[in-house]
Amino acid sequence: GDKSIKSTLDYVTAAGTFTTRSNANLIERSGVFSIDFDHVTDLRVLKADLIVKLTPALFFDSPSGHGLKVFY
Repeated sequence: GDKSIKSTLDYVTAAGTFTTRSNANLIERSGVFSIDFDHVTDLRVLKADLIVKLTPALFFDSPSGHGLKVFY
């Protein structure tokens, strides 16, 4: 992917609240975790499998269009 694009995008830190984007600056854990699937050949199949096996709280296509961000 184009790393220069990534640096311009907004981001979330699903694992908790931080003073800055660094593990050392964790204020409180959220209980949420994320999984990042890269280079997926068929996003529709992956999404359907995830919904059946363990429904995520949220998922969305990655900026590249070839991956999936999944939150539990």
